[in-house]
Amino acid sequence: MLGSLARFAVYVFLIVGLFTPAQAAKRVALVIGNSAYTHATPLRNPKHDAEAIAAVLEKLGFEVVKGVDLTYAGMRERLRDFAYKLEGAEVSLLFYAGHGLQVHGHNYLAPVDARLKKELDLEFEAMKLSTILAQMERASQTNLVFLDACRDNPLARNLARTMGTRSASVGRGLARIESGVGTLIAFATQPGNVALDGEGRNSPFTAALVEHIETPGLDVALVMRRVRQGVIERTKGAQVPWNNSSLTGSFMFKDAPVEALKDNGRAVEMAMWLTASATDSEQGYKLYLERYPDGARAGDAKIKLAAIGERVKRAEAERKTLQAERARLAKERKEFAKRLEELEAQAKARAEKAMAEQRKEKDARAERDRLAKERDDYQAKLEKLEAAAEALAAQVEANAKERKVAALATDTPGDARDAEASTMDIGELTLVLQAELKRVGCDPGALDGQWGGKGRAALTRFNRYAKLALPIGEPTSEAINAVKAKKVRICPAVAKTRSKPRTTRVTKKPSTKTREKSPCVVLPGTRPTCRYQ
Repeated sequence: MLGSLARFAVYVFLIVGLFTPAQAAKRVALVIGNSAYTHATPLRNPKHDAEAIAAVLEKLGFEVVKGVDLTYAGMRERLRDFAYKLEGAEVSLLFYAGHGLQVHGHNYLAPVDARLKKELDLEFEAMKLSTILAQMERASQTNLVFLDACRDNPLARNLARTMGTRSASVGRGLARIESGVGTLIAFATQPGNVALDGEGRNSPFTAALVEHIETPGLDVALVMRRVRQGVIERTKGAQVPWNNSSLTGSFMFKDAPVEALKDNGRAVEMAMWLTASATDSEQGYKLYLERYPDGARAGDAKIKLAAIGERVKRAEAERKTLQAERARLAKERKEFAKRLEELEAQAKARAEKAMAEQRKEKDARAERDRLAKERDDYQAKLEKLEAAAEALAAQVEANAKERKVAALATDTPGDARDAEASTMDIGELTLVLQAELKRVGCDPGALDGQWGGKGRAALTRFNRYAKLALPIGEPTSEAINAVKAKKVRICPAVAKTRSKPRTTRVTKKPSTKTREKSPCVVLPGTRPTCRYQ
């Protein structure tokens, strides 16, 4: 409950607010009506609409800057005059009637000389509405905008055709505007819709506005409700005015007559009720009922108090619900945080385990690589040992064969030699015969255990000079004994002839089979060595 001092302050505020003429505040209006378009369909009513509104506003105490059928230059000139007059103004008003269009969500007012062939022309041939609003909201506390510019616009259609795929950005009618604090914006119809020009001297919107704007004591919000109702009736529902308001206080174009209120004993009661209804507060309605329990609006005040009580109950219930929801969310958040910590711990453990397994795998790979290297080293050593053993075995076998051949070459009795020779294979016989032929000067070629043309030629020479007829087809013990019996050179030396320089001849490494048959000692990387006399 407000105290006595507060009540008195409220009464004083109400009385002063009701009885102080609003004309004391500076009011400035910019009124434009464009009808005579040179590059678009001319309009009949905007010029008359602007003149009607300008006349009414001048009667209501506005300083009016009026312009009719303005070009782009003319609109800029009027806007500059309007901006100068706004200095020190508490209320500013814009009324525009004519062609308007929206592009990319911005509203433009069209001068009478606008062509708008390309999108770029908007900046040089049309007036951007936001430019005017910026001037108004910068200078005054209360700003009122009335736009009767939603008519079907051929300029917008022409512009859309030239924009191609971007034509969708050219909207129908005007776009919705978010007003700043202390601003009311009224459209002749809903944003995006087309308003009617009207059949009479004025458009339906302007006619309704002129009808109700001079009603004494009528707040602008109530004016707009009556204008909306009047337009709907005039157009049979085809057009519905729309407004967007962020006004912070009440505004009346014309105050209620002071003398009439003084004569009316219920003036203060009405002022208290208006204040209570404007604030829609529990204290205001209780103060009205305390002062006027049987007043004209007592029933309304009780209904309002009951509604406020219900709102308070709902708000309290919602508050408790919200608190419960907050508690639930806090609990869930705590549980979630705990669960998150658990998951993070599990993830950390899994990561550490994975790292440990990776280290084990790395160590295992290193161990496998080490063992593989050791295996390769052992394999290499084994191969070397096997090669050495094979070479040693070959050497032993060669030595044995060498001793066996050497034994045949000694002065043993013939029968013994024959017996020994009978145990030799053809390769061993060939080696012995080649060695003996070489000893007596009959060169058989290389001592390789292979009986070929040179061997047969050497044995033929031996037969000729020894006057024998030994068979030359293959080595025999008889041939060996015959050659062995000669202790001196038989075949004469052959004179050496000059020959071409010898070239290095790459010989194939004797096979294992050859080494097994050869009585010569063959070591890797050395030439064959045969030990014969």
